[in-house]
Amino acid sequence: MEDVISALEEYERLDSLEGLESLEGDQDIGEASQVGQETKSKGENEKQGEVGVVAALKENRTKDLKKLWASAYDGWTKVPGADEQTMYLCPTTEGGGDENAAPLPLPPIAGSNIMFAISAMNPLGIQWGAKANEQATQQLKKEVERLSGPKPKGLWGGHGFGTSWREDGYVVAYSAKDADKGRSAVIELGKKYGQGAVYEYSQKDEFTLTRKTLPVLLKNVEDQVDVRRCSKPTFLEDATKREGSLW
Repeated sequence: MEDVISALEEYERLDSLEGLESLEGDQDIGEASQVGQETKSKGENEKQGEVGVVAALKENRTKDLKKLWASAYDGWTKVPGADEQTMYLCPTTEGGGDENAAPLPLPPIAGSNIMFAISAMNPLGIQWGAKANEQATQQLKKEVERLSGPKPKGLWGGHGFGTSWREDGYVVAYSAKDADKGRSAVIELGKKYGQGAVYEYSQKDEFTLTRKTLPVLLKNVEDQVDVRRCSKPTFLEDATKREGSLW
């Protein structure tokens, strides 16, 4: 967990740099006015420049992550009542499945509960090595299996992915009456594992879920998209043919 702490410390450092600008603005400038604002030191100007650069970098990074999370596909494994080992969900804005195929119904557990997806990989979007990600994922599994008060209605494996990335984690399902407590529990786990956001899913129709991006440690990443159960995305099929296997 030392790597999670390091990632959080770095973001706290950046937040403190952003705060310098407002703190300096609150200082009493009565004495400074006697010599004129034009006498600000070079060091102060450089500091303000650093604050601006850091703020811009963080804003751009947050925007990139928000877009990435909103456009992600879902793969759910061993969902109770599902007729496939892995069930795929495609954003309705992205396509990716076989558009000519008949709509695929959601399993009952996915349609009758509120679900939350969480990962322990790559805290705050900072890339970790495979070993560190695997260790964090195994530790997260122990934690979600111990969730209680209320106990989830279901638990299964889940991963978010795109054409060039994948993050593994878990999905927990709560009844509607327990959803608020379940949401709080998952967000707390997200904080512990340094996650910028988690997902929440609710049924829209028998084929579609509404997926919300819920902020955890990153601000301004809220989003909402519809994801529909689909066949294995075509880019995964193509990659499997080229490389022999993929995920």
